[in-house]
Amino acid sequence: MIPRCLTWAFLLCALSLAAAVYVVGPDQTHTNLQSIAPLLRPGDLVELMGQATYRGDVRFTASGTAAQPITIRGKPIVGRRPVIAGVQGAEAAVIRISGDYYVLEDLEITGGGDTNATRGVRHVGHGSVLRRVAVYDVDGHGILNSDAAGSLTLYQVTVARCGRGEVYHQIYIGMDTLKYPDAVFRMEFCHVLEGRGGNNVKSRARRTELWYNWLEGAWGRELELLGPDRQGQPASNAPTVRCDALIVGNVLHKSRGVLASALRVGGDGSGTSHGRAQFIHNTFLMAPEFARAGVFKLQDAFEALEVYHGVFYAGGKPLRLLYDPGLSYRSEGAHNWVPRGSTHLPRHWQQTHTGPDPGFVQAALQDWRPLPQSPLVKFGQTLEASLPRPRFEPARILATEKISFRPRPAQGRLSLGAFEP
Repeated sequence: MIPRCLTWAFLLCALSLAAAVYVVGPDQTHTNLQSIAPLLRPGDLVELMGQATYRGDVRFTASGTAAQPITIRGKPIVGRRPVIAGVQGAEAAVIRISGDYYVLEDLEITGGGDTNATRGVRHVGHGSVLRRVAVYDVDGHGILNSDAAGSLTLYQVTVARCGRGEVYHQIYIGMDTLKYPDAVFRMEFCHVLEGRGGNNVKSRARRTELWYNWLEGAWGRELELLGPDRQGQPASNAPTVRCDALIVGNVLHKSRGVLASALRVGGDGSGTSHGRAQFIHNTFLMAPEFARAGVFKLQDAFEALEVYHGVFYAGGKPLRLLYDPGLSYRSEGAHNWVPRGSTHLPRHWQQTHTGPDPGFVQAALQDWRPLPQSPLVKFGQTLEASLPRPRFEPARILATEKISFRPRPAQGRLSLGAFEP
């Protein structure tokens, strides 16, 4: 029999290790996140009351674990999420996560007109998740994954009106590829809109996965898939590390900004991917004035560009598909629809479909679903076993329409692009 004194000691120890719940709000004991951050331990939950604005420059340095992450959860009040705004001091991030395994949910994060807020969320840890978070109006990077960071997941995240010049982006993903060789950057059901500078998404991750996102209105490019920045990695590592990407079921719409291609694959002069970029069932859109700027710009060294079951459209104009300065890489693809008269197609695409119009429901309202009689419908062949099949469509953004996630058929042929009729 265990002595009663030891039983009580065990229970007291267990209680001391139990996760804590902290409530933060204008009428609570804790009125700001700065007072909570030093107290956090694995498994702790912070409930941040909505219908209120909180000061930024919050620094989370403690770490959770994969089994017990630290959660910062907004609690909306009458539909209004909590807002974390500005930094009110020297240049800093509105939220900086230096620890590992955080979950941020149901929050709004903004520069709020504070030009010292040059990062919305700066992630320097590993294994964190942002879920149902909005980041907007940041005079710099909206979301930055540091060159010292590991994995980051974005789910139902909106980033808008962030970036500045050529080097501050709406979402910029670096990664420590030596410390975290299996790290992944994953985006799912996200919206990145109305960039004020840089690119909508620029990733130097060891592996990048984009599923069912809507990227539109970048100042520069909608997406760049590159290798680690030479300045952010050990000299012995950056030239050889391999970075792969899987891009499935997205809308990528170059609708505004500077004259540039919609995407860049390979490198930008400071980091080379050496890997494979796969694009499957995406809808690529270019405003007519960008039709000849090229959909893909290929640069430096990478292994392969693969494009399957995509739709390319430029308001009725022919497109230039590639800017390819004679690089050596493997080109694969099949069953893509391109406007008639388009040029610079990848050399080894098979069974490419062309025509004057893909038959969208209403392009003027950005309804990119195909009409029932569209040449896109049921034209997608059964995907090879090695290629993932999209399970959902990207969510549309309309003021009069509730965002919903439409599933795609689990069997049989799919329509080309990101949508079904």
